[in-house]
Amino acid sequence: PPDDKSLVENAINGMLTSLDPHSSYMNADEAADTTALKAGVEAVYAKLQGTLERHDVVLIDPQGEASDANRHQAVGTAEDPSVYDETVTQVYQKGYEMGGHILRPAMVIVSTGGEPRPVEDPEESSSNEETPAGDE
Repeated sequence: PPDDKSLVENAINGMLTSLDPHSSYMNADEAADTTALKAGVEAVYAKLQGTLERHDVVLIDPQGEASDANRHQAVGTAEDPSVYDETVTQVYQKGYEMGGHILRPAMVIVSTGGEPRPVEDPEESSSNEETPAGDE
């Protein structure tokens, strides 16, 4: 298996190839079309995402999910009786994990004032619905 140094070098190399297009965007005429600039930024973002995916880095975007202190860092609460207590109502910063290890937890706002979240029965299939029963 590769050692830590070669893993880091591979990751950095992937990021460097994502930076290469920036030199042409930074040298563009100030009056250049913003559509082209946006397309360039999107291309760089896609390359960086591809690099992360190749290294098995997974995005944590918990909007609407039950708050999980192991994967989310609650930075505040918001009163919202329309969803279960402790539901992520806003994501300030998405998180990332790699191989089940949290690289950066998602920074979130968590709801208060709703019904308590029911305990899931492992025998039943789970539902993604985050609205308390009867509040449709």
